Amino acid sequence: MQRRTSLNKGEKSLPISFNQTVQLIERYVIQEIEIETQNKQLYYHTVNHALAVKRRANTIFNSIYPKLEPKLNPLTLQRTQGLINIAAIAHDMVQEFVPSAKGASPRKRQRGVSEGATIVKLTHYIQNLNQQLSQANYPTLIGISNEELATLKEAIEATICHSGLFEYSLYQSDLYNKQDLSLVAKIIALADLGTLGMDGIEAYIQEGILIFLEDNLDIAEFFNNDKNSQKIPKNLKSRILTTTGFMVNFAKERKARFDQEIDSFNPEIKNIFRERLFKNLNHKNIERLIKLVPTKLNIPLEELLVFITKWHNLNK
Repeated sequence: MQRRTSLNKGEKSLPISFNQTVQLIERYVIQEIEIETQNKQLYYHTVNHALAVKRRANTIFNSIYPKLEPKLNPLTLQRTQGLINIAAIAHDMVQEFVPSAKGASPRKRQRGVSEGATIVKLTHYIQNLNQQLSQANYPTLIGISNEELATLKEAIEATICHSGLFEYSLYQSDLYNKQDLSLVAKIIALADLGTLGMDGIEAYIQEGILIFLEDNLDIAEFFNNDKNSQKIPKNLKSRILTTTGFMVNFAKERKARFDQEIDSFNPEIKNIFRERLFKNLNHKNIERLIKLVPTKLNIPLEELLVFITKWHNLNK
């Protein structure tokens, strides 16, 4: 059997530096996400989400690394930054849904399956790349070490979510259960669920609508086409209310858990998180979100449709 090359389509040569290796891996992952997006009709787990997590993760790292104890030497700083970029771009590379009858909705996932498939795919790619670099007698520092590969695995696993304090809410258990969780993993987990805290209410609601459409393809089709000529999807009102309830409860969960999730950092860094990085995660904004997002059971369906249409159109 012919060995699969680790060079991406259009690539002509192996990387000659660690930074080039990181960029090569990122380009590969983006290609794979684009394929997943098309094949599986994804609305949320797209390149845009990967780039948003990368942006937030870099913002976090660049804000806190000068205050880390002990200080990072230049080599460790460079490689940590590279691992953050890879993990951020790759953390949702593969999306696996539970097999169901054709047209069944909403789509469901099993906890950790997508992350596990992502880790396998990313690991195979990096190991093949390392093998090619070794065969070409390139310095080992150009590749990804086994220890760094383990860090990438840990960071992706740290994004796995569990049911939270509130109904229809989530949290990342590794931030609580792993006392020796790496800096990279902490940053990726916080960045992954950091939309409300870092980007604000509007971005958070738009993201929630994309998740809703991705998990409910029949409703996505309903909103993307002429609604007047289509049959109303089954249980449309209750499914929208489940989503809006999730938006509010998940926001409450983020605020309730935040201090505990950054507790492993020193006091100076914790202040940076609260005052600069996650400054939108406060009681005032939670109250504003509650007013913006309709959750009352007696609300007319027409008002819910207006809400979804408004925020869906902002994503276009």
